[in-house]
Amino acid sequence: MSLKKNFFKNILTVGFFAYLAQAFSYLASIFIFRIISPEEYGVVSMIVVFSGFIAIFSDAGFSFSVIRGNYNEDFLQRLSGATVLFGLLLSLILALFAQPISWFYGSPELLTPTLCLATTFFLQSFSIIPKAKLQKEEAFKFIGIATVATQGANSAVQLTLAYLGFSYWAFIWGPIVGYTIQACMYLWKTKLIITYGNARETQKVISEVKSLVGHVSGFNLINYWARNSDYLMIGKLYDKATLGVYRNAYFLLMLPLNFVGLVVNQVLLPTLQKVIDTGQSIEKEYKYVEGAVTLLMLPVSLLFIIFPEPFIQLLWGEKWRGVAEYLPYFGVLCYCQATLYPIGVAFVLLKKEKEMFKAGGFNALVLIVAIVSGAFISVKMMVFTYSVAYFLICCPIVIYIGFIKSFGFDKQQAISYWLPRLLLGLAMLIGIHFDYLMVAYVALGLLSVLTIVKEYSKVFWVWNYIFEHLKTKV
Repeated sequence: MSLKKNFFKNILTVGFFAYLAQAFSYLASIFIFRIISPEEYGVVSMIVVFSGFIAIFSDAGFSFSVIRGNYNEDFLQRLSGATVLFGLLLSLILALFAQPISWFYGSPELLTPTLCLATTFFLQSFSIIPKAKLQKEEAFKFIGIATVATQGANSAVQLTLAYLGFSYWAFIWGPIVGYTIQACMYLWKTKLIITYGNARETQKVISEVKSLVGHVSGFNLINYWARNSDYLMIGKLYDKATLGVYRNAYFLLMLPLNFVGLVVNQVLLPTLQKVIDTGQSIEKEYKYVEGAVTLLMLPVSLLFIIFPEPFIQLLWGEKWRGVAEYLPYFGVLCYCQATLYPIGVAFVLLKKEKEMFKAGGFNALVLIVAIVSGAFISVKMMVFTYSVAYFLICCPIVIYIGFIKSFGFDKQQAISYWLPRLLLGLAMLIGIHFDYLMVAYVALGLLSVLTIVKEYSKVFWVWNYIFEHLKTKV
């Protein structure tokens, strides 16, 4: 089977299960957020600012090292043992910070749920190396089944507890149950035995992957605060309800982005590694994936920008109407961020994680300044300043350092592809914020035409592949 056909076979397999998992999340949210109030959701959002920060170290590049390297079973077992110990350490760190977190917000009720949520890092650590091993082996069907089972259990627990009146505890126990099921499934499938050597052996294992882990952890660290300083500012300057509404808007932005990450990253890593192993350039394959992601995200952007209020009213009801105020901005961001999502994979596979760290550090500083300066005016202004900074500064930096300087892609093609998209994105943001909706809709129409004209062939290619695949089954 050709590389392209094999790639799309894996994309369709992972995509099917990823859509199914996202469907569980969407359907559960329809009922959960008609029960849970913005204030209750705001309580969990306060904790997530800090638990999410610790979570960025839970993998820290361990899975990348497994996919990129060629390690024997004994090494993987000891690496898995080191990962579990690291997960336990992260759990203890969050537990120690539970009391300071409650003091920071002036909310004593945060102590107990923070302690409970701390256990998720330990539970999640059991899955990291087994899942990476399955990715390298391209066992995407089982990964998909495990993803659906994990999300299904998470959503079922959340919905049940919300219905029974357990308030924000639904969002605490859902992940605990989900990660437990995920760990059991991956360990059962891989038969990977977690082993621990002496201190010297553990140090040797860590030294094998420390460069990659260090740079990926550093990038995740700075990228986290670029993405989550908004939660911190809203939690400190505004009330719990405002934070709950904003976080749900961000939840809708992250659902399609997480889908892209789940599908593209899982399949793209081993696929591009095969290209690199043959000594070929990844430019052609990367651009093909980039275009497919662009086409996939266009309907989401259209929905968020054109129909924010009807969508939220239908999805969650009147009390979450405030989410619609931020959704058009996130519709513009969704298109661009999803298209750039695979670039992290390319940085790691081409061993350019140092350049990724530098670009991420600069962009994080820019975004944090934009968030803080906007937050003191209003939440809406914060979203606007963040979005403009992302399009005007961060995207050009990533495009230059990534595609042109680090990857050696064709400079003229990169500029001709990205310049009109960035300008149209800025036009949409200005039109949305200053209520020049005609400007926003014209820019959106031009972007839609540009995307469809350039990428329409992929639709027919995928359709023909599916049709041929079904014919062979019959």
